[in-house]
Amino acid sequence: MKQAIFLLASLVTFFSCFAQEITSETPKPVLTKDEYLKKSRGQKTGAIVLISAGGVLTIVGMAVAVNNFEIDFGGTYGSSNQTDNSNETLSGVLVIGGLAAMLGSIPLFVSSHRNKKRALQLSFINEPALHLQKSMVFYKAVPSVKLKIGL
Repeated sequence: MKQAIFLLASLVTFFSCFAQEITSETPKPVLTKDEYLKKSRGQKTGAIVLISAGGVLTIVGMAVAVNNFEIDFGGTYGSSNQTDNSNETLSGVLVIGGLAAMLGSIPLFVSSHRNKKRALQLSFINEPALHLQKSMVFYKAVPSVKLKIGL
């Protein structure tokens, strides 16, 4: 009996390890040229907003730090109050947050460029094609999909 249970358990383990999994995921649809361009524009807009906001935050943080530096060395040597410490913390947070926002814009710029390249590879064109009609040869425009594949 022990051998039968052991055999059954090992077979179940063996078949579950090497069985093919059936997934219910549908394949991702291929995007069109307009969708790639729209996605690229959105990503570029987001990247510009991030880099601009990061620059503003960094500049404001540096201005707060410089202002705090002037207060400390501008003639009030003995006055150390709670606001000076919070200004130092605020300036540090603003500078670090601004730099992080500017660094976060880099992947958006890269993916925007990649999607724009994908959009330029897909295009619809009217390809001229030769047609024979009543013993005459003429060109007729045939709508076609153009796909560039870089080799």
